[in-house]
Amino acid sequence: MESLRKDDFRMLRSYEKQKTAKAWNIATALYCKLGAVPWKLADIRSNVCYIGLTFKQDLTNEDPRYACCAAQMFLDSGDGMVFRETAGPYYNPNTNEYHLSFDQDNSLLDKDLEAFSQANGKTLWQIFIHGKRTLKKKSGMGLRRLLRQKFRHRY
Repeated sequence: MESLRKDDFRMLRSYEKQKTAKAWNIATALYCKLGAVPWKLADIRSNVCYIGLTFKQDLTNEDPRYACCAAQMFLDSGDGMVFRETAGPYYNPNTNEYHLSFDQDNSLLDKDLEAFSQANGKTLWQIFIHGKRTLKKKSGMGLRRLLRQKFRHRY
């Protein structure tokens, strides 16, 4: 009689998750090919650029500060686009917070706004940034300055 180890159960669980993920991806792809939108934000307003920010610590790097940042832009149509910033020392272990530099904030925002303009074809009224981080005063002022430059009116 053969006994089962913890690793055997982990492998089985991993295999089941892979089968489930494949089935979900195929079903979602078919749904989209039929012209449907599988999900979209509830109560989303037209002419508003919704940006979600997320960070993931890079555990493969020896420097514990290294993380990857991604921004996802959502439209009222249900479409969305993901922009990934290069990995860098964004995590501060002393404060347990992630922060991008001024230039990196501007780079991500610029990509999101350009994509909004191309994909949406509407006049931008408002930007809604969501994430598990607060903007440092310097970053917030820099983002406002970028918006004024791009749109020539006050935000």
